[in-house]
Amino acid sequence: MPPSGTRKRPISGAVPAVGLADGLELSLDYLQAQSEDEQLSQQQEALLAVDLDSSASRLLAIAFGQWPRKDDPSLASEERPIARDLYDPDDNAWPKMPRPRHARLADNKSRHSPRTRSQRAPQRNHCFFPEEPPSVTEMIRQPETRPISPEQLVAEVKGVYAGLVMIESKCIEYDSSQETKQLSQEQFQALIALHRSVLHEHHDFFLASQHPSASEALRRLASKHAMPARMWRHGIHSFLELLRHKLPESMEHMLTFIYTAYSMMTLLYDTVPAFEDTWIECLGDLGRYRMAIEDDDIRDRETWTGVSRHWYSMAADNSPTTGRFYHHLAILAQPNALQQLYFYAKSLCVPIPFPSARESVMTLFDPLLNGSAQRLDAADAAFAFRYYVGISLCCLLMGFGAEHNVLMQALAKQQDDEEEEDGSTTEPESNPDEDFEQALRFAMKTQEIVLRRWGDKNTLSCIHTTLVFMLRMSQLPAAMSHLEDVYPWKLTSFMLNYLLNTMKTDPRIDAEEFPGPEKKGEKPVPLPEDYALRGLLFAEDFFPKGWFQNERLDETDRYLEAASKTLERQERILWIGRRIADSGKWLTWDEDACRFGVTSKYDVELEGLHDDDKD
Repeated sequence: MPPSGTRKRPISGAVPAVGLADGLELSLDYLQAQSEDEQLSQQQEALLAVDLDSSASRLLAIAFGQWPRKDDPSLASEERPIARDLYDPDDNAWPKMPRPRHARLADNKSRHSPRTRSQRAPQRNHCFFPEEPPSVTEMIRQPETRPISPEQLVAEVKGVYAGLVMIESKCIEYDSSQETKQLSQEQFQALIALHRSVLHEHHDFFLASQHPSASEALRRLASKHAMPARMWRHGIHSFLELLRHKLPESMEHMLTFIYTAYSMMTLLYDTVPAFEDTWIECLGDLGRYRMAIEDDDIRDRETWTGVSRHWYSMAADNSPTTGRFYHHLAILAQPNALQQLYFYAKSLCVPIPFPSARESVMTLFDPLLNGSAQRLDAADAAFAFRYYVGISLCCLLMGFGAEHNVLMQALAKQQDDEEEEDGSTTEPESNPDEDFEQALRFAMKTQEIVLRRWGDKNTLSCIHTTLVFMLRMSQLPAAMSHLEDVYPWKLTSFMLNYLLNTMKTDPRIDAEEFPGPEKKGEKPVPLPEDYALRGLLFAEDFFPKGWFQNERLDETDRYLEAASKTLERQERILWIGRRIADSGKWLTWDEDACRFGVTSKYDVELEGLHDDDKD
């Protein structure tokens, strides 16, 4: 349910007309720089007085012992630009909450127009509409609406922003000054009222600046002045951190404010699509805060974990190359260590990595380093052969995105050469360090174990992800020079031949084109591991354009393992093997026998395999 006071409000027709060009020049930049222009200085002083008279500020003044004297001349002023409800400290009533801006604008309009409610109401003709008894409720007619001009929007944005800056400065002041102080219940409530007010002001600013009638220059103001980031930083995050450091005393107040902020963000997500990505990430962050403070009810914790995961997954879909979202998903994956490892690794091996994940991933390895590791249960052990392990191994070989890693250097070198487009490619002379050598031995041993189970369909997704990695490395001679002599090529050829012999349909492996839907015009249905590979550095150019643009698939449908998925996965693996064999350097393809093989360099005897096993 949207928070109170956040409905889309009508713009009063009494807003003074301002030239569009002049209004834009005198709007946000002018107010932030506090120009010495006399007219706007008077407006700022008036807005400051209004801010001091606002309910939220008075509530803060009462709570923090800063209430002005009754004989203060500022309270006797009759020339106030906006009528607000005042709180008399002598009254026994609790101060009123900040009123919605549309109500304040309505007050402005009432002062400019002397008409009363009865005068504005539609006149009834008693000859044709006889008077109804009082018990019958009169139907309320739809209110008249009028279009708003660009000049009125400019003036409205100026007014909203001026008030927003005043309340925002108070949020910054109080959030920083109350960190070490013990707060009373009244002070907590006052701070919540203040931050609720700044959220409402931001909401009004976005509605006005992103109005359909707004000009392009007016629409750009929110981005130019980083309004979404300021809303999160000063209106929500700083206050949540203040409340978090004062737990458990602030528990109820933190819950209240999380729900308030979440409602506001969902409202902005629905009404201001221009900043959809920001709202989605903020909703995920709020869900993670709510999950983190829930210790009593495990069901509530799981519910909010799912809510946060939903928003972060949506954010990752919109920006698959941003590692920050995968780091957050890793935190939500607890206690599934394999899934956590995959998300941490992916957050470091995308074009926009999240460096803090290096410290976070060590929390998974600490039990191993301390000798307190525990065995996985049967379910986790069976799942270990799936794509989480395959992608984690590939990221391990890339040094989790470390710049000094030899494979990362080869990737970066090719990107630089493509940008220069000079046609000359000089492979870098790089020597692998001890960390890479250890990672390489571990990864190849693991890959050999997986390939020896080629009859197990549970291993296919892991094999698929590692072959995507090897296909990319085969295009980089500098990278392949470190992998080709240790990769189990002969085991790979056995696995590929087994899939050829057991497939019930003819795989499409001869064509260079990616094996997509068989029917033309049919929407693609990616494999579950395709979403996991999406965004990784070594899979950037692997999938065809539009491969993930199937709106009919929701988050649940993506990971359904139907029987057809196994056939598609087998065909994909064979297609990748055929592409690697095209070079003839490692795998080979016998066109007459329709079988995979290896070059003589890698035709070695494999321990523990009989001739019957090779077919």
